[in-house]
Amino acid sequence: GGNYADPMHGAGKRLPKDFLRADPVWLKEDGRWTLRFDNGSYLVLPQEALPHGSEFTLSFEIKPDDADKYVLLRTRDVGGEDCGLDLTVKGGTLHVSHCGVSMWSMPDFDTGLRVNAKAWNAITVVKALDRIVCTVNGKARSFAYDRRARLFSGSVFGGNVAPGKNDPEDMKPFNGFLRTLRIVHAKERK
Repeated sequence: GGNYADPMHGAGKRLPKDFLRADPVWLKEDGRWTLRFDNGSYLVLPQEALPHGSEFTLSFEIKPDDADKYVLLRTRDVGGEDCGLDLTVKGGTLHVSHCGVSMWSMPDFDTGLRVNAKAWNAITVVKALDRIVCTVNGKARSFAYDRRARLFSGSVFGGNVAPGKNDPEDMKPFNGFLRTLRIVHAKERK
């Protein structure tokens, strides 16, 4: 993920000093197989995973080690700029940004939805054509947003801590467990 034109390009120098391995480790947690992220490990999603200009639904469950200032998912281009979906936790709540075509300043939407440390959290992000809807542990918030992603690029779950428009210098990588990562190229109907 750190070669030229990959979504971690230029972010490697920001990884923690105790960074050991890029890939998360498969472990059983609470009786189920999970991916364990530590000290900057990350999962690269190919550019086809999150659509550029159509609706999608992203859902996953995490059990984070702590509750503040970490990156969950970022979509970045070769120049090291955010160019699509950006999910972070700041002050214990989920923040969502999306960099769109003709809108270079990304919104930083604080959902106000608490992500609990040392507990499983179910998170869903629905990118519809006219809004983004976020659900954390059954509670939902939405905001109006009608832009396609600025560029068609890959995404990184967990380790991309390079500073960006909405990501300060002291952001940490996600440390904890991930399970049931699911991406549907449509707005899921319930």
